[in-house]
Order: sequence, then structure tokens, then C-alpha cells
Amino acid sequence: MARRLQFSRLATVSIITAVLGLIITIIFALNGHGYWSLAWGSVISSVLRTALLCSLSPFFPQRWQRGVGTLKLLRFGASLTGANILNFINRNLDSVLIGRFCGTELLGLYDRAYKMLLWPTSNIRDPIMRVAFPAMSRLQGQPAELRDYFLKGCALIAFLSMPLVAFLGVTAAPVVELALGTKQDWSGVVPIFSVLAFIAFLQPVTGFVGNLLIALGQGRRYFYFNLMGTVTNCVTFPIGVYFGGPLGLAVAYVIGANVTYYPRLVYGFRKTPVRFSDFARAWLLPAGLSLVSAAVAFPIVRLLGGHHILVQISASGLVFALGCGVPFYMKYRVFIKSVLSKLAARCFSRGREPC
Repeated sequence: MARRLQFSRLATVSIITAVLGLIITIIFALNGHGYWSLAWGSVISSVLRTALLCSLSPFFPQRWQRGVGTLKLLRFGASLTGANILNFINRNLDSVLIGRFCGTELLGLYDRAYKMLLWPTSNIRDPIMRVAFPAMSRLQGQPAELRDYFLKGCALIAFLSMPLVAFLGVTAAPVVELALGTKQDWSGVVPIFSVLAFIAFLQPVTGFVGNLLIALGQGRRYFYFNLMGTVTNCVTFPIGVYFGGPLGLAVAYVIGANVTYYPRLVYGFRKTPVRFSDFARAWLLPAGLSLVSAAVAFPIVRLLGGHHILVQISASGLVFALGCGVPFYMKYRVFIKSVLSKLAARCFSRGREPC
């Protein structure tokens, strides 16, 4: 259904199964099943999701046949599986090292900082990627159109994620206090949060390159693209933990990623319609606006350090709204007006039920 761009059906299935999974979890919990309620809720929700997707999808598995390209698909799938394993290592190696050598308390601080940055950027990037991937797959035989579509997607992700990450990095202390409260001492989260912002600044955009490689069917290149990053992390993470604990690992993460971004991206774009220079130009404007806004907001937040955290966050947010929000609207105003007009027509047009 994703390939057919039937995202409304996928969203409906996700909402239904999420609600049913929650209800099932509550029922099991009320009947005294304890933590098993979460497990059974997840299992039953997954079964229901699979059943609904199979009932709504026109695809139905058939008997195995020769000469239909199955071996080629298996090779491509093996490359993707290997890349996913590497991604799993990338996402968990830092936590394993910190938990092993620094203890659970410092692991908790690092985990909070990492997830607070990952959650907003993931919720910006992932929906765009889910929509963009099937569209780029359809444009495999049209290099110019695929290149333009990919670069527009990069620019959109950059305009949405980079100002947000820069804002969070500048206002790290008040944001952490607002999100986690003051009942416990979360001050150790702030420096880790600020350093990891340097990683989260470019990561949503560079992650979009993987979608391009998969859409072009270049599974092996995608695997080696991820392998380069994994090898770098396997070298830098232990060094960072040894010399500086969680904060040292975060610094090593930033250094290793920024040193290898260029060779990884040059390799990734080889044999694709996109050049590295095109890719860099796509996010140069939002990156520049975000950095300038951060440079203006940082001393303002420092000057307002004695005021309430909402005052600090609001002042910084105003700077980013003027520095990044206004240019974003000017660049995408036609698209924004089109979306708003379609929503208004859908909600208030005659003969249709209101939203």
C-alpha cells in the first residue's frame, strides 16, 4: 500500500491497532497480569495490524515460481538486512558501552539526552521519508526528476529539522528542566544534550541518502555506506567512554561523524543522479539561517538566565521564528497555501461531513 501511496489506509490501520492494543493492555492489567500486559498488548496489536493490512491490500502470496527474479530480490534483501543490523549496532553500541563501564545512573542521563533529541527529529524525518520513498522508486527511470525530487525532500527536511535542533541546543538547560522537571537532578543531561545536538543537526538530512540508494536498488552500496559509519563508531565510542564517560562518548560521536560525513556521502552519491555539491546546496540555506539564529539566541538565553524557563524558551523561539520560520514560509508559501486550501475545502465543502 505504501508503494501505491495509500497512506490514508495505512494511517487508519495504525490508529485502530494502536487503540485496540492500548485497550487490550489495560484489560490484561486490570486482570492482574502485571508487566505481561504490555507484552500481550504488543503481540495482539501486531497480529491485528497484520490481519488488517492483508485484508486491505490487493497483494496475496502465491506459489513459488522459477524465472521471476527471486534470487535478485534475495540479494537485495540480504544487503538491506545487513544494513539494518549495522544500524542496530549504531543505535545501541553507545548505550552498551556506557552501561558496562559507567553504570546505570550515567546511562540514564545519556539515554534521556539522546531520546529527547531523537524523538522530535524522527517525527519530522520519518513521515517525509515514508512518503518520499515510493515516489522516488517510481522515478528510477527518470534521473532528472528523481534528482529534483530528492533535493526538494532534503531541503524540506533541513528547513524543518535544523532550526529545531539548533533551538534545542541553544536552550538546552531550560528545555531539559521543562521536560524532566526539578524533582530529580537532571543537570547532567544538559551538556550531553548540547553536544548531541551537533549530531542531530545533520543526521536527518544525511539519513535521507539511504532512501535514495534503496529507491535506486543499490542495496550493496547502502550496506557499505552504513558500514563506514559503524566502523567509525566502533573506533571512536570506546575511546570517548574511556576518556570522558557519556560526555566523552558524545564528543567522540560528533568528531567521528563529522570527519567521515564527506567521504561517506561522496561514496553514497556515486552512480546516482545526485552530486554531493547538489546535496550540499539543498540544505545550505536552512543550515546557515539556523546557525545565525543560534548565534543570536545564545547570548539572549544567557542574559535571561535568572528569569523563568518559559521566558528563556519563548525569547529563543521568537528569534528562530523570525530567523528561520519567515524564510521557510516565503520559500514554501505556495505549497503551504495549497495544503491549507485543500484542508479547508475538505472540511467545509458542501455535501461532506465536517472534520
